[in-house]
Parts: sequence; C-alpha cells; structure tokens
Amino acid sequence: MEAKVLIELKSKGINQAFTYNVDDSIDSLCIGKRVIVPFSNRKLEGFILEIGDFKEEYELKNIISVVDDNPVLTEELIYLGKYMSKKTLSNLINCFQTMLPKALKASYKTKINKKYDIYFELVDRKYIPKNEQQKKILDKLKLGMVKKSDISIISTAYKTLLQKKIIKEIKKEVYRLDDNILINDELKILTPDQQQVVNKVLENKDHFMPFLLHGVTGSGKTEVYMRIIEEI
Repeated sequence: MEAKVLIELKSKGINQAFTYNVDDSIDSLCIGKRVIVPFSNRKLEGFILEIGDFKEEYELKNIISVVDDNPVLTEELIYLGKYMSKKTLSNLINCFQTMLPKALKASYKTKINKKYDIYFELVDRKYIPKNEQQKKILDKLKLGMVKKSDISIISTAYKTLLQKKIIKEIKKEVYRLDDNILINDELKILTPDQQQVVNKVLENKDHFMPFLLHGVTGSGKTEVYMRIIEEI
C-alpha cells in the first residue's frame, strides 16, 4: 500500500503530494491524518490525501509514523482546500493551513502552549485522616474528583496526602470552548438595508456571482453574512 502525502514546504515552486510506502508497522492509516515522513535529510509532517497502489517506477521511502488518532482534514475540507488553491492560485498546503487552527497545522515539532487545571482524586479510601484538614479534603474527594482551586485549605495538608499516595493529582487540559455554553438561537431583526442585501444575494444563490458589501465597522455586514449562511 502507498500514500500520497502533502508536505509543508517553504518552496513556493513545489505544489504537489509525494508518494510514500506504507509498511506493516503503520496502523490505522486513512485520508486526512497527519504523518511524519522523511524528506531529503529531514523529517517533516504532512497530510495524507490519497491511499492506494500508484505503481511508481522509483523506490519509495517509508512513512515514519502517524500523528493523529482521527483525521484532521475531512473530505469536505480537502475539497474546499483544492477549490481555494485553484481559485486563488495558492499552494494547496497554504490553503489547508488557513483553515486549520495552529495546533493542527503541518509544522513538525511546533510547540503549542496549553493551559491545564489540576484536580485531586482519592486513591486510598481506607486511610484514616490525621487531622481536621486532611478529613475535610478526604470527605470532599469521597464524592468525586475535586479541582485544586476549589479546596480552600493549607497546602501542607494535601501535600502530605500526595506524598503518602492517599490522593493523586490529575492534569486536565483547559479548552477554549465550553461544552455548557448557552447559545441564543433567536435571530436578530435585520434593518431594511440589511434585508435588502440578503434578499438580493439569495435571489442569485443558484449562480456564482460576487457581491461587494460596503460599510464601516459596526454597520452590520457580519450579520448579513451570518443570515445568508443560515439560509444556505
């Protein structure tokens, strides 16, 4: 089996995927995942765009490893990237990088700063607390994992419990998006000018036609974009 990999290269003159061999040590390979591949004397990260038997006439290098558990690029994103590349005459890798967050861009060994919260979890439920502070901690942890910042006690109490392995620390990454965020589904009432623009665009939605919205910051252009997207 072979795979075509789109590698991040700084050379603007290179805009193609390179074919690599997939040996038996590589598991769970699929289109859209990132892989580490050898390129010249370097190891670079790239995206798998195709998998198959391409019958290349030259000797192929092997894929080194797979980066992702799940595809980073979906079928829709790959299609969109190719469309953007053709429409703007840009390299395909640049189009994909425009769509992806920094942590998912093909840049080998890119350091991403992550924020973590510290939690405590009870390990030894049979332990008898030595003082009132330890008892307060253990009583809370018997109900489940507790965030470190939610325990208002002196530091020596939980440090002692950690050293004795009665409790343990767990680091959890803090994500920018809150799963419990409330979303207001009520649509704003458009002004007559905004509604006129929306109607004009939607009347021509079956034909490719560029539109130019002219307005200062805060005039309501984004609301027009969002309403058209909602309708489409």
